[in-house]
Amino acid sequence: MLLPLILISAALNVHAVAPDVIYGEDNRVDTVESRSAFHKQLAAGTAAQILRADIPILRAGKGTFEGQILNDFIKMKYGPDLCDGERFKEQVAFANCSGFLVAPDILVSAGHCFQANECESHDWVFNYKTAKADDLTVTINEEDIYSCDHVISMKAPRRSGDQDYAVIKLMKKVKGVKPLKVARATPGVGTPLVLIGHPSGLPQKIADGATVKKMISTGFEANVDAFGGNSGSAVFNERTGEVVGILVNGEEDYSLDSAQGCMKPAYLSQDKGGEGVSGVEQFLPHL
Repeated sequence: MLLPLILISAALNVHAVAPDVIYGEDNRVDTVESRSAFHKQLAAGTAAQILRADIPILRAGKGTFEGQILNDFIKMKYGPDLCDGERFKEQVAFANCSGFLVAPDILVSAGHCFQANECESHDWVFNYKTAKADDLTVTINEEDIYSCDHVISMKAPRRSGDQDYAVIKLMKKVKGVKPLKVARATPGVGTPLVLIGHPSGLPQKIADGATVKKMISTGFEANVDAFGGNSGSAVFNERTGEVVGILVNGEEDYSLDSAQGCMKPAYLSQDKGGEGVSGVEQFLPHL
């Protein structure tokens, strides 16, 4: 699996504006383990961007992702292993970016996830999530996989503070998935948030317990628990369930534990901001 790992590492390095961090406690949970039926309902409208060559061979309409795990990515990118006992270390990790459905055949993601012909080389996979607690692999159905037809509109940042969004037309309508509601304006400071996507390429995770911390010209900053791979994730107003932005950048994901010689997720205090979110105003005119 060396070649796919190189491709994932290269992709996440190209998208270097988007590594992120944990604020306060790690609120990420596998969707199957979420206690919120509301959050699970929102999660159904999100998808993973996955290299087409990495999608497993389908047998009887099903395929299982296996053999490429989070620790492989950590070793490839940083050198040392992820420390023993760190969450999700042995889970499969195939997602490059995240996205969300806003119309039957229209998907929104981050613009920097489309800088290298990803529309031609990657597919969008819904239900890229574990089926039960402690699962390390993910099995999908053929109807979960959708190809990109073309990019309707996008802005990819050249420097910090630039616009960052992509509106994607899929080749066919997504079956069995209700498009998400999009807010008409960016929320104010203090608004409670939920992030749903694929941190570090992992199966779908829900991370609540966050808020809008600071307004910026392109949207806002928030203390959502996010990592590279969350780029393009839907950021929801936890009260209304409306999408209020796209996760696009943040702090560095992992740091070296010099005493143990291994990597750990980076942590910051809950009162800080730092994760950049593109406001809905960036992509609303193109829906």
